[in-house]
Amino acid sequence: MAPNFSQGRLPLARGIEATLAQSQDAIPTKRRAGVGDAAPAVPRPTSLGRPDRQPAPNPQIASEGIGSKNCGGIALSPGWSRPSGRANAAETHGGGYAAPLSTGSERVVVVVPTYDERDNLPRVLAAIFAAAPDVDVWVVDDASPDGTGQLADELAANDPRISVVHRAGKQGLGRAYLDAFARAIADPRGYTHVVQMDADLSHDPAAIARLREACRAGADVAVGSRWVPGGRTVDWPLSRRLLSQGGSRYAAAVLGVGVRDLTAGFKCWRSAALAGVLAEDILSVGYGFQIEMTARALRRGLVVREVPITFVERDAGRSKMSGRIVREALVGVWRIRRALAPTARR
Repeated sequence: MAPNFSQGRLPLARGIEATLAQSQDAIPTKRRAGVGDAAPAVPRPTSLGRPDRQPAPNPQIASEGIGSKNCGGIALSPGWSRPSGRANAAETHGGGYAAPLSTGSERVVVVVPTYDERDNLPRVLAAIFAAAPDVDVWVVDDASPDGTGQLADELAANDPRISVVHRAGKQGLGRAYLDAFARAIADPRGYTHVVQMDADLSHDPAAIARLREACRAGADVAVGSRWVPGGRTVDWPLSRRLLSQGGSRYAAAVLGVGVRDLTAGFKCWRSAALAGVLAEDILSVGYGFQIEMTARALRRGLVVREVPITFVERDAGRSKMSGRIVREALVGVWRIRRALAPTARR
């Protein structure tokens, strides 16, 4: 089934949209919104978050080229595979191919956006390094009132694997990621992969290894999925599961793609593939950001593989989700569809 960004409104999408619109304000959920444009090219962070001079481009990106076949520079209409029916089976979507990468040639950075996550930050960092001691971690803090950024600086002073990006204020989850992604791609340390994950331990750091393995096996982006066989959620009420899974189905129906968890925020990107996606104009910076990034990856012909994960509800701090964010996604997915339609391609 090839993604179709040009057909009229689908009956399934209309039904899901009506269900979500009725329930969105009553359901406690967990992301934060923001409004703005894609981040410009920026210098890399230091351990204290103060920019150095603009670094040289990542040599891997320079060698592959943002517009090359290897990083998905050709706009394609990829197909997708049906699940195998096996428990814990990953699902692969897209028509491109990335050569498998050996473990020894990897350099991975994990991007963790924060806003008022002081209680969770030490725990998530400890869990990440316990699961993946070879990675670097960038904490991207939007001037948290609870002092998360200051705590991140203290932790970074004692561990060279930690860097902190201080931003001027709360500007949205998507904008925080775009800022960090641009820095990671330009960083002279030559990161081959960029992992994105939440700071509240809802994403299990132990799953980073499975996402990396999926990229080694040929995926351009590995998505930690709640809705493929073997994926699940813990401590979610039925209404929350219906909202999240329904939102992903709604977006997939509107965009004509086969990814089951389009709203997922736990991903591992091959850096060259991510650079190609960032070369486009990203429209969404709130809840729809996750949907748009995956949809654009598929539109470029990149290999997207869903890897089953267990998503656990946060046990500390406040959720950043709101009814306004859900409404943004309901409307924004149609804007994404228009932008990705064949007539909108440049």
